[in-house]
Order: sequence, then C-alpha cells, then structure tokens
Amino acid sequence: MAKIFSIIVSYNGAPWIEKCLHHLFKSDVQTEVIIIDNASTDNTLKLLEPYKDSIYLIKNKVNTGFGQANNLGIEYAMDNGADFIFLLNQDAYVFVDTISKLTESLVNNPSFGLLSPLQLEVSGKEIEPIFKNFLSKNFSKDIIEKMLSNGNSFPTDKPYSMRFVNAAAWMITRKCIIKTGLFHPVFFHYGEDNHYASRVQYHGMKIGVLPVAHVIHDCKIEIADSQSLLLRKIKNIPIYTLLDLRKPLPIAYLLGYQKWRSLRKKLLKFNTANNQNIINEQKKWFTTNLSKAIQIRNETKNPTTKWK
Repeated sequence: MAKIFSIIVSYNGAPWIEKCLHHLFKSDVQTEVIIIDNASTDNTLKLLEPYKDSIYLIKNKVNTGFGQANNLGIEYAMDNGADFIFLLNQDAYVFVDTISKLTESLVNNPSFGLLSPLQLEVSGKEIEPIFKNFLSKNFSKDIIEKMLSNGNSFPTDKPYSMRFVNAAAWMITRKCIIKTGLFHPVFFHYGEDNHYASRVQYHGMKIGVLPVAHVIHDCKIEIADSQSLLLRKIKNIPIYTLLDLRKPLPIAYLLGYQKWRSLRKKLLKFNTANNQNIINEQKKWFTTNLSKAIQIRNETKNPTTKWK
C-alpha cells in the first residue's frame, strides 16, 4: 500500500484548520498528517491540541513563508518513506475520494509528477474563480464547463496537462521530489509554486488537473488595491520568469526584464519612495544579482537530494 503524507502549512488558520482536518480524516485513504505552523498569533495551536496524537506538528518560531515551511514537511515525509506527498492549504477541504483518485491517477499516468484536483468555491457548485482563471489559460470555456459537469461523454477521469496550477492542493510523487528537489528559499510567499511548476516540467514531468477529483478552496479573495497588487507582482513575476528553466537564459532574461519594466512603469504613477526602493531592489536581479540568479538556475537544473 502506498505511503501518503499530507502537509499543511498553518498561519493564523483558526477559521479553517479544524474543518480542514475533519475532512482530511474522513478520507477513504488515510494519510499521515504533518502540520507546520508558521508562528501563528491567533489560537491555531490551541485548536490543534486535540489532534496531537493524530498529527506530526512542527512549530516554527518565525514565519518562514509557504515554500520553506513546506520543505520541512517534505523532508520529514521523504525521510519516512513517502510515496506521495499531498500539499494542502489550511483553507482547503478534501472530498472523501479526493486523495484516492489523485494517487490512482498518478500511478496510471506516470508521465505526470504533480496533480491538482478541481478546486471549487465554498458552495461546491462552481469552480473557484482564481483556479478558473488558470484553467482558462489552458482550456476553452466549453471544456472547463464539462470538467465541472462530469458529463458521461467527457473523460474527466484522466489528467489534463497544464503549464501552471496553483499549490492549494498538490499531490506530488516521490519521483517528482527526487528529480525536482524542494521549494527554493528565494521565494517567501507568492511565486514559489510558479517556480516549482516550471522546474517539474523542465525535469521532464507533466503537471495538471484531475477533474474527477475535487477540493473546496475556502479562500477569501483579497481585493487588494492596485498599488499593493503591483508591488506583489514586481516582487515575484520578473524573478520567477528569469529563473524559468524551460527558457534559455537569454530569453528568460529578456522576458523577465520586460515584465519588470512594464510593472515599473505602472508603479511609478504612484510616486512613493517605498515603491522606488522596491523597484530598484528587483532590478538588481537583472544587474548586480544576475550571477546569483544564474547560480539558482544551475542549482535547480541539478538538484541535490538525499532520497532514492
């Protein structure tokens, strides 16, 4: 029987964490559960106390970000013989058969290293809007509607390859971790899943969505003001474009720099000193920090892992 570990990074997760675990423990396939708490300041840890015998809890003293916290869980799972690793957001709720369908599909489709279930909004009747946006970049409106309807004439039980799928619910194979490595610490929050997905594909594996498997993603869509959204984008989009191994360095450089220039132009309209500092800091990836970017590209081309 396959050994599966579910990894949840919690940070002020009191509104969701109990429901997340309730659904996870009702799964038709039981997994070992690892929770990495990123120094929550609410009562998340108190809510986790009744589960202390059912989970492996890692308490970070500081918030290390999404990728590095997940790395702690991935290392523990791999050291303990994981065949599959399921990264699950604290605000996501699996269905009874989500995990079994994902793992079965990965076994039957070995060209895939990473699969996401179809992410639904809270009612369970519609696709979560952010996830639907990612789908729309890969599939027609008609195909997306058929994915949701599970029509008999449409093969929803096979995985559909995508260029990117967000990491709210990733089922990853052991082989994928060995070939790709861990999340790179250059990303704190946002961008780490884009970077990882590109690396999985560079190393010859597909990523995608399995429409017959579902998860509720109870995320609150933050309506960030345009300035905050642009700042988030300029901190991540140019660098993960530069580090995209699917593109030769000269092309990745040009595309990343163009994206930096476009975001810079939009941010300068706000004309604040803080914005200028961030703009200048991100430009360094294309000037003085370029050697570091090349080093990261080389590291992720040839990741060193201790697992077989």
